[in-house]
Amino acid sequence: MERKAWLLLPVPDPEPDYEEAMDPVEPTSHEYRAAIEALSMWQQERDRLFFRSPDVGPDPYELPYTLSNVSPTDLARAFERLLKKAQPEQMEHLSKPRKSLADQMEVVLLAISFEWRSLEQLVVEPFTRSDAVYWFLALLELIRLGQVRARLNEDGVEFARA
Repeated sequence: MERKAWLLLPVPDPEPDYEEAMDPVEPTSHEYRAAIEALSMWQQERDRLFFRSPDVGPDPYELPYTLSNVSPTDLARAFERLLKKAQPEQMEHLSKPRKSLADQMEVVLLAISFEWRSLEQLVVEPFTRSDAVYWFLALLELIRLGQVRARLNEDGVEFARA
């Protein structure tokens, strides 16, 4: 009975013989090649769209930007009022090269002062719809960089140098 009891007890697995060389593990990076290529492609696309460093300015550009009491709707209304005053585009005007947004930002900085003024007061007439778009984009970028402030009053959005 004692012998039968010993036979019923589980036998421990024999220890592996470490003197034998183990087969090297095959690398598995090829399994992720498609994912790596997709991520690389998305990184390149993102680099083309977001041309500035996320560290530029007071807040990273990927975070929603808040302007105290000015909402995106208020900014859209101010831009819409400006577009209503724009002159029609001339055909020869469309073919000439545009200056860069950085150049337009310099023009906006020269035009804006520490006195609060509306967008219509800032942009000198006559101007085209393209001019209005460049003015507005430059103004938004300057706000993001902390060089221009915006506030809402009863007449609409006003801007001043920070």
